[in-house]
Amino acid sequence: MDANHINILIFMHFFFIAITLLVVFYYTYRLRLELKYSIQLKAESDRYKDLFNLTSEGVVELDLEGHFIIINRGGAQILGYDFPHQLLSNGKRFQDFYLKTTLWEQLLNDVVESAQTVRQVAQFKNSHKGQIWIGLTFHAQRNNQNEITGVEGIFRDITERLVIQKELENYSENLERNIEEKTTELLQLERHKFNLEKLAATGQLVAQLVHELRNPLSSIKMGLTTLYSRSSIIEKDRRIIEVTLREVTHLERMMKDLLAYAKPETLKFVPHQINTILEQTLEKMQAQLEAVRCEVISEYGENLPCVPVDMERMIQVLANVILNAQQASTEGGHLLVQSSFCQQKNCVSVTIRDFGEGIAPDQIEHIFKPFFSRREGGTGLGLSVVKAIVEAHGGEVSVQSDAGKGTTVKIDLPENQDQKTKKRNRIIGKKKEIKSKKE
Repeated sequence: MDANHINILIFMHFFFIAITLLVVFYYTYRLRLELKYSIQLKAESDRYKDLFNLTSEGVVELDLEGHFIIINRGGAQILGYDFPHQLLSNGKRFQDFYLKTTLWEQLLNDVVESAQTVRQVAQFKNSHKGQIWIGLTFHAQRNNQNEITGVEGIFRDITERLVIQKELENYSENLERNIEEKTTELLQLERHKFNLEKLAATGQLVAQLVHELRNPLSSIKMGLTTLYSRSSIIEKDRRIIEVTLREVTHLERMMKDLLAYAKPETLKFVPHQINTILEQTLEKMQAQLEAVRCEVISEYGENLPCVPVDMERMIQVLANVILNAQQASTEGGHLLVQSSFCQQKNCVSVTIRDFGEGIAPDQIEHIFKPFFSRREGGTGLGLSVVKAIVEAHGGEVSVQSDAGKGTTVKIDLPENQDQKTKKRNRIIGKKKEIKSKKE
């Protein structure tokens, strides 16, 4: 073999070696690129996997039978498991966690029939928390042939949000109700203020009218009494004068009650034992009660605290109520007078009960109104004055009646005088002092 052939063979040998080295270098470079890309993909995959598992929302992929294909750690924890593999390996289905499995069937039908995302709120069973509320957002999963192979989506625990929402709704309702109640209360106070102003104006007019009528009425009574005492008056005229005197006395009593109701005097509060006031009232009315053979049964509470009252006006109140009770009873009947202490209201209570016919339900709501009387010849102001005086003491008066069994009047007097009442009485007293000085 000549030198040319040898040179050609050497050239060809080196050429193939160069080509081989070039191919090796190329594939080595490609492998390095693939390895680098693979490392990047793994890092990105790990990052997405971390994000997938770190999110508190549940991310899930299910087949059409509800079996778990993929679920993240957040979803497993919402359902009461610590790790996803516990759900993937135990054969549990998504619908097993529904409190009402019909809702899963409804969700699946909506996902299959709709091309849009389907949302649902349902109650789930959680082994740690019990019953929880879940908000779901699911859509259908399709293959290359556009066939539905399963469902996928996210779900979250919305129990706390629903509780807060319910609390906000309740707060809103309570706020509206409180505003409505306060508005009603303000309107009532405005009406009450208007009525008080109207009553005050009426009281001044009534007081002036009573003052103007009292002197002529006294003169008429004095003249009739003088005529009645004359021996020359015949018996027929004497009877006429008796009737007239009786009516004049009735008018005087009516004007006295009217004046007491329209323009009450300033009360002078002094601590007293209510039992003592009751005894003095009954002693004052003894002759009147004996005249109609009315027996009074007294049941007084022991060791009752003193209550701040205007004694004269309280005797007037008790006498008025006892007189009404006596007149409601049959002749020869009896009354029950009781006193006690109410711990709940921190007040002393006086109860006066008769055993007469009682008061009709349609009348009982009117008995404290002025000029309402169930008795012929009554002024209709007695119980109105009673209510006004008791309320001026910061107390309450109530009536309960049973048809055919009798009527019970209860008066509650606070152990401590209400500061507002004191202030009101001081103001009334000052106004009277200023008025008297001007006069």
